[in-house]
Amino acid sequence: MQKIILGISLFLLVNVVHAQTPDTSAVYNSYLDLNLAMFEGDVDKAINLSNTIMPDTAALPAKARVGYYNIMGKLYEENDANEAIKYYLRVAAAAPDYYVVHRALGYLYLKKSENVTNIDFSLAAKNALFHLEKAQACDPSYETLEIIKGIYKRLNNEAGLKTLDKRLAVKAKNCMDILPSE
Repeated sequence: MQKIILGISLFLLVNVVHAQTPDTSAVYNSYLDLNLAMFEGDVDKAINLSNTIMPDTAALPAKARVGYYNIMGKLYEENDANEAIKYYLRVAAAAPDYYVVHRALGYLYLKKSENVTNIDFSLAAKNALFHLEKAQACDPSYETLEIIKGIYKRLNNEAGLKTLDKRLAVKAKNCMDILPSE
């Protein structure tokens, strides 16, 4: 009798635990719907879907999770730089050669540096430089180069300015313009 009760208890426990774990295919399908909403420019739908996915991001395959964080960064970019930076940093950590995220991070840090004290400017500017240099190395642009040079001048960092070309050449060796997908 005890074996039967123990067996039933284990069966119920397994079913309860299984019911509490996210359905991987449902989370992934929501992620695919999120991509479609972003493609169609339906920001409200994208926000709703992203909020649905948020508690279950661990159920996404690794590359899809990086794509999800990238979308989250895009959704926050205009209205909440700190949240956008949080998500973009996750993307940069997972895909360090993806220069598009570095460009976004560089400009977000640069934007933050415009409204801070001199001490805070230095930190924000250095963060911006790191990311802007990767973006410039992979996808050269006159405007970005001028911004980088301007930051070095404002920081009075002539040495950084003199070695810029060498750093850009090194950073240009591994560039990715599209996130890998599953």
